[in-house]
Amino acid sequence: MDRSATGAMATAPAADREAYVAGTADALEAALRGGDARSFEAFVAWAGGADPDPVATRAIIARVLARTGGVGVLTGVAAAWRERLVSLSRQVAPKVRAAAAKAPIRLPVDETAHPRALTEWWYLNGHLTDGKRRYGFEYTLFKVGPLLRWAHVALTEESSGRFRYLREGIRRREALEATDRLDLAYGPHRFRTTGPDAWSLTGRTDGAQLDLDFTTTKAPMLMNGDGIIDMPEGDFSWYYSRTRLETRGSLLLDGRRLAVTGLSWFDHQWGPFYVTGFKERWDWFSVQTDDGVDYNLFGFRNGDGTVVARYANVLDAEGRLTTARAFDLERKAWWQSPRTHKWYTTSWVLALPDRQETIRLDATVTAQELARRVPFLMDPLPEYWEGSMKVAKSGPDGQTTSGVAYCEHFGFTERPTAP
Repeated sequence: MDRSATGAMATAPAADREAYVAGTADALEAALRGGDARSFEAFVAWAGGADPDPVATRAIIARVLARTGGVGVLTGVAAAWRERLVSLSRQVAPKVRAAAAKAPIRLPVDETAHPRALTEWWYLNGHLTDGKRRYGFEYTLFKVGPLLRWAHVALTEESSGRFRYLREGIRRREALEATDRLDLAYGPHRFRTTGPDAWSLTGRTDGAQLDLDFTTTKAPMLMNGDGIIDMPEGDFSWYYSRTRLETRGSLLLDGRRLAVTGLSWFDHQWGPFYVTGFKERWDWFSVQTDDGVDYNLFGFRNGDGTVVARYANVLDAEGRLTTARAFDLERKAWWQSPRTHKWYTTSWVLALPDRQETIRLDATVTAQELARRVPFLMDPLPEYWEGSMKVAKSGPDGQTTSGVAYCEHFGFTERPTAP
């Protein structure tokens, strides 16, 4: 059973829903005019099933009908498909449906795509070496609703300071999503399971390609203990992490293939929520320390930095999970993007009072922003900083432990004075 079938969207920020409606309407119109049966049928199946946001679906259909009306505008298959949309618009429920049941996560069943999730993503980061140089990578496959798909891939060359990244929209007909196993192919980007507790990844970015294999023997981290967290919009999401993936594979870098090994992290999140980063923002950290302890620390905040909520999830070396709803966060250094002029934090001090631990994080490269390269309507996902970091953890005994981390956060239009 698909457990993300419905969702209470009444509190979704208008800007977020508007971006979803506008993007999906554009994609549906393109499918209609271009004879893209696969994308058109995907939308029809979505609208005719347990739609998580019927209000948005009605708005999408209305826009496409308004743009394609008039005598002789469409002929043949396109005209027939438009009539199907007219009929469908009368069938879509006019009111928001009941909220989804918060059933617990089941693995490996829930590794797969959830066709009725309004938003879903599979995210990996990692720290690699070819024996001489160190690299960080980020890899994310996003899906929103029935038609919108993106891939984000970034590579940080820590030795040279170069940062390469790709933000790529994927046509729905070029996105394959298995529902009986984890197997995703978004254009040239593929992520799939290869066996029990084993996965593989292929992706490309500016002048680089990643081909990596992952294995783990550590238990998954379920956020909050049950894998369910509240989202700022008033909705919720399912969320778990695979925190310690042994990694082997290769980088094809400017035509040279390099064998690499390292340590990676995997997140999977889905549910009845929108994310475009216009209203609520977050600061998120994956921290892997050399004593075998892994930390997933994140907090939602408003644009001025006001704290909305914070989550601390810690998985010890034996796989025991502890959770808290607070940690202290201090911003120690800033970098201003020359592209977007936003201010990002590049050095942090995170304090976990319950554990009497302090974690210092410093960016390996300051310029690790994934800025938009095309007009907003072609890429409505938020701009953000996502980068590899060095770790120094101090415990109650005064000992220092090293490690690696990744940080993802949204910038400020002005440099704040408060943490």
